[in-house]
Formats: sequence, C-alpha cells, structure tokens
Amino acid sequence: MENRVRELREKMGWTQEQLGKALKVSRQTVISIEKGVYNPSLDLAMHISYIFGKSVHDIFITETDWRIGLVTKELEETDMSIEEYERRVAEIEKLRRS
Repeated sequence: MENRVRELREKMGWTQEQLGKALKVSRQTVISIEKGVYNPSLDLAMHISYIFGKSVHDIFITETDWRIGLVTKELEETDMSIEEYERRVAEIEKLRRS
C-alpha cells in the first residue's frame, strides 16, 4: 500500500527516529512503512493519522484508491464516457486472458 508518511514526516521536519519514538515503534518500522514494505495495524495507522492531523484515508492509498484515481484522471483527460472506458478496459482484459 502506498502512503504519504515520509512526505508528511519531512514536512514536520521530523527524523524517522523522532516519528518512531512518537509512535512507540522502531526507526526500522517507520522506514518499512514509508517504503510500503509493512502495512501498519489499524491502531498504528490511526496513531499516525492523529500525529499528522490527517485522516487514515488521506495518508494511506489502497490499490482501489489508486485505480479510481487513474480512471478518473483518464476520463478527465478525454471526452470518453464511462461506458466507453469500461468497454475498452474489458477488451484489454480479454486480450490479456488469451
């Protein structure tokens, strides 16, 4: 899962060690979260969101969020209807399966 932890930490001027201490986790855990290697528990994600003053959803980007953003961007950049877009995606998926 992608996230904005590093971006938000750097905006605050904090080191990974300082954030780790605030979260009561190791610097290595912060590094793993920032790199997307480790997805934090819900409790830890909520603690992170509290520290940064953002919602969990504003910090952590799921695969679904990413795909929705991509589709929205593509539709905004074209005059394509959602129906036409869905038809094209279905054609691509059909080609991938064959």
